[in-house]
Amino acid sequence: MENNENLDIIMEDEPSPSPSIDGFSNMNNSNGFKLDVNLILKAVFFGAVFYLLSIPEVYKITKKCCKSVDGVLLHSIVFALVYYVVVHFI
Repeated sequence: MENNENLDIIMEDEPSPSPSIDGFSNMNNSNGFKLDVNLILKAVFFGAVFYLLSIPEVYKITKKCCKSVDGVLLHSIVFALVYYVVVHFI
């Protein structure tokens, strides 16, 4: 029985592990959710571009220029180009 008591004592004398430190940073709100202003501005911008490209008057204008191409396809291509430029260069 003495050997078991010695083991208990040794285990109690061992140092406890050091506390871990989380590597999280830049958490502005109390719930840990950070708002990215640039992402919000880009979302608003792309929403506005999509809205402007979907106005029926714009379809009428582009129909005059490109009669052989479907209006939805043309506006999708324009939106994709605007998206590419904004994401890569701004």
